[in-house]
Amino acid sequence: MLAAALRIVLACGALGLVWRLGRAATVRLAPPPSRATEGVGIWSGTAFALLAALTAVHDSHVVVVLDSSFNAFLDGRQDAPAIHFVVWLTRLGDSAALLAVTVVATGFLVVTQRRSAAWGLAVGFVGVESSVWLFKFWTDSPRPDLDVSVDTVLSPSYPSAHAAGALLVYGLIARLLLRRTVRRTLSYDIAFAATATVGTVAFSRVMLLVHRPSEVVAGLLLGLVWLGVAIAVVNRLDETGGRSDRRPC
Repeated sequence: MLAAALRIVLACGALGLVWRLGRAATVRLAPPPSRATEGVGIWSGTAFALLAALTAVHDSHVVVVLDSSFNAFLDGRQDAPAIHFVVWLTRLGDSAALLAVTVVATGFLVVTQRRSAAWGLAVGFVGVESSVWLFKFWTDSPRPDLDVSVDTVLSPSYPSAHAAGALLVYGLIARLLLRRTVRRTLSYDIAFAATATVGTVAFSRVMLLVHRPSEVVAGLLLGLVWLGVAIAVVNRLDETGGRSDRRPC
């Protein structure tokens, strides 16, 4: 119990240190907002290519061995207090939680006359959720063959829906907030919070032994693809709606 609490405190302390160092460096090293948006199409296309490549080899011997080795390393290393904390973290990526966040955020965007952003979030959420389940039932990959009692899952394993959905929803909300933020330190805080949330959700799936590492990576890549699509929708609707003077998403 004490050891688990100490690990959580040390992890939070390390996360805080990274935040402080990154926040200080942002003031000097962060690119201007206009330059930060130029590569959206490039990294979205790159993510699609990497996802296609990973899907083609995800059941190859090399990937299977690497996944099995990593899961075997984690198997039996979870103590009860810490693992229940990880279960709580992973709920941030549940479909129900992401749907709730999307509905609330979309409603807020509509009320505040930001309909292009609302459309982008809606299109991205529907796209990532539908495509991730198509992938799951197309590949029909079984869950890791390990004794897991902390989180019961019945759906196919590849790719991780939690990782894909979390990256799309929290990533796009962060981008929309960054769009209206001028201060670089505040921009870093927003980006760090989104990255930490997505990262903890993604890692929790492996830590709970309900996913292999390659499946979580595939989920993140799929989420990145739809994040690019959603951003393109927002920018396109702004242009056609006569709001081209607004900073690109």
